[in-house]
Amino acid sequence: MKRILFSCTLMLACYVLYAQNQWDETFYPGVPLKIGVESNIWDSKIVVLRESNVTKILNRNERVIGGTAFLRIDVDGVICDLAEIKYDGRKYYIYTSNLIPNNGRLPENWITSNNIQRKWIISYYLDVLRSQNRDTFLNYEKQWIEFETSKIEYSISNNEAPLDDKWYDSRIYFESLVFYNAVIIMGGFGRNDFFITDIVSFDTGYKISIIGDRWYASSLDIWHEISLPFPRYTDRQSFDLIFIPDGDYMDAYLDDPGNHFATFAKVDVNVLEELHMLMLNNTVDVSRITFWPRRADGSMDYPPPINMSNYSSTHRTTDKLSLHDTANNSAKIITTLPKDTEVQVIEIDSSIKTGGIITPWAKIISNTGFSGWCLLDDLEEIMDPVVYGVAEGEISVQKNKNNKSLPLPLLFAIIGGVAVITGIVVVVLRKKK
Repeated sequence: MKRILFSCTLMLACYVLYAQNQWDETFYPGVPLKIGVESNIWDSKIVVLRESNVTKILNRNERVIGGTAFLRIDVDGVICDLAEIKYDGRKYYIYTSNLIPNNGRLPENWITSNNIQRKWIISYYLDVLRSQNRDTFLNYEKQWIEFETSKIEYSISNNEAPLDDKWYDSRIYFESLVFYNAVIIMGGFGRNDFFITDIVSFDTGYKISIIGDRWYASSLDIWHEISLPFPRYTDRQSFDLIFIPDGDYMDAYLDDPGNHFATFAKVDVNVLEELHMLMLNNTVDVSRITFWPRRADGSMDYPPPINMSNYSSTHRTTDKLSLHDTANNSAKIITTLPKDTEVQVIEIDSSIKTGGIITPWAKIISNTGFSGWCLLDDLEEIMDPVVYGVAEGEISVQKNKNNKSLPLPLLFAIIGGVAVITGIVVVVLRKKK
């Protein structure tokens, strides 16, 4: 099986290399685009790109055909994002950022630039980060990891890779959603590149019509299996993605708002750096993460990392319970805990008054790793067996203060009483005989 996977990989690599050099317009006609600003372009046959050897300069609004949306190429010693286009029947390279679609525009603050302070990651990376264990990636990227592992094992068996190579030694781009004016790059470990053909805004977001670039169109099925489940080019050349921002999050839907596709979170560069460190060394420096993404209402899909090494449940929620940033009902809600969630109370503030009445608040940590404030009255205390004098083997008899089981002394008294009465009855019956 592993040899089959590697063979597929080799075929994919060869096929992509072929596609890069042979643009078969009967299979991939390209995507009509326009030039957004006056732009330098280079002949695609030039190996080393320099500003000094620009082939042509195209004017704003000139028409071109998009081929490959995203290529990382060195220009004057700087790695740049370039696209491959056709102009007057010839192939050229152009800065990806200089292309625009024929219809519509994205918000300016969505567009990626070199000086942007926060970048989009696929939201489940936050769960991996808070776990502080790179093996958590297996919960989300299992197929990609198995695929990459099979390639490495095959290379090792042929003495083409070090014996200690692992999947986490692979090069990963953790930036998972990139918007250019006419290009979208998105995915998890396996990213895909798309040209934008149309943009329509609505009250809460944007509907964007896209077509995979020619690398995407020529990809084998195995690549689609290890990336997000986009429609295959052979099935649908064009489809719609609906993007709805929500605070620091971006929800993506395929074709209609009822078909959730992926969620992305905007993070500081420090988070990207810590993800790389987690991948390389399986360690995270939590102190460097000072910003954690929130929804517009203040809630978090995944909380920041919390030290759970000393966690011990002391209470449980009596109903659905909102956790707040501070001890105030008007403070932002971090999350809502389900009924019967076990928590640890780590601080109580009894100085808060509501309508002249003292209403104690508790700072808690949930067994799911969330921390925040709630009303103490919304929690039910869990009896500690040691505190209440219950032996370890008898926890099932009396677990908490609301348990209706009888206390042991009373239980023993009842059993003893029953035994005495039974003995008396037996003696009386024998005497009658």
